[in-house]
Amino acid sequence: LGGRKEKMENYGLRIMFGPNTHFSFEGKISFSHRDSDFLELFDSVTELLVEKFSLADFDLLFIPGSATIGAESVIKSSGSKISFPNTEGKFNQRWISISRNYGKLGDNSEGAISMGCTLETSLSRHYSSRFDIVDAISSFPYYNIPEGCKSFITCFNKQIGSFVGLSLVGIRKDSWNLFEASNEFSYLDLLRYKDYSSLSQTPTTTAVHIFSHLRNLLADFDLERLRERIDTNSRILVESLGEGDIIGDPIGPVITVPKKIIPVDLASRWSLYGTTSDSEVIQFFTYSCPDEKYQLFADEFKSYGIALNE
Repeated sequence: LGGRKEKMENYGLRIMFGPNTHFSFEGKISFSHRDSDFLELFDSVTELLVEKFSLADFDLLFIPGSATIGAESVIKSSGSKISFPNTEGKFNQRWISISRNYGKLGDNSEGAISMGCTLETSLSRHYSSRFDIVDAISSFPYYNIPEGCKSFITCFNKQIGSFVGLSLVGIRKDSWNLFEASNEFSYLDLLRYKDYSSLSQTPTTTAVHIFSHLRNLLADFDLERLRERIDTNSRILVESLGEGDIIGDPIGPVITVPKKIIPVDLASRWSLYGTTSDSEVIQFFTYSCPDEKYQLFADEFKSYGIALNE
C-alpha cells in the first residue's frame, strides 16, 4: 500500500523537468481539418519547419499520436529489412521489438537499412553514428537531423514545446524507393500520408489546435536560443549535482543521475521525473521548465548537502 499511497499523494503535481515542455494555451478553433483555413495552416507549418530547420530535402509527414506511432509507421512501411548497429538502451530495444513484430528485423548481410537513436534518452547519450532511419525524438532540434539519413522521426511536445499528439516523419525526397505501399488498409502506411500531404491534409481527423499552436511557436522559434538554454541549464545542474554522478552526457537535452543521490523528500517535493517509478535514475530535461526553476532546484539541492555536513 505504501507505493500506491505515494502515487496517490503525487496525483495533481506537475512533474518538474520532465520530457514534455510546460506551457499555457489560449485559442479559438472555428474551422475543420477539411476546411480551406486548415489547408493554409498545414502549408504554413510545413513551410516554417523547412525554413527553421533546413528540411527542404525531405517530404514532411504529420502522423497523429506520439512519436512512437511515427516510428512504427516508418518500420511498417519499410520495403527493406532493418538492422540496428547500436542495440543499447530502452528505445533502441523498442524499435528492435517493433521491427521483429512486422517481420522487418534483419542484418547487414540481408541488405538491411540501419536504424538508431541519435539521443538514447534512457542512457542520456548522444551518438554520432550515421543511420538510414534516425530516431530524432529526443534529440531534435538541439541536434540537427544527421546529413545523409533517409528518414527521421521526431515530435513537437518536447524541445519545440507544443502539444502531445502529433509526430513528424521526414522522408528524403530521393529515398521513397525504400518504402512500400501496404497490402492491407492501414493508417500506418506512409504513402497514404504522402498522398494526403500533397492536398495539405492528413488521412485522419487532424488535431487542428496542435497545428495552430505549432504555427505560432515556429514563427518565433529561435534555435540558437534553445541550444543556449539547454547548455546553460545543463551546466547549472551538473555543477550542483556533481559531475562524477552524471550518467551519460553532461551537456544536452537530458541530464541523468542515480536516484540515490537525491534526498527522497526533495525529489518528492519537486516531483522529479522518475521519483515514483521503479527506475534507478532521476532525469532532468533541460528545456521543459522556466530557466529560473533549474537554478532554484540546484540551490536547494546544494543547501541539502551543506545541511548534511553541518
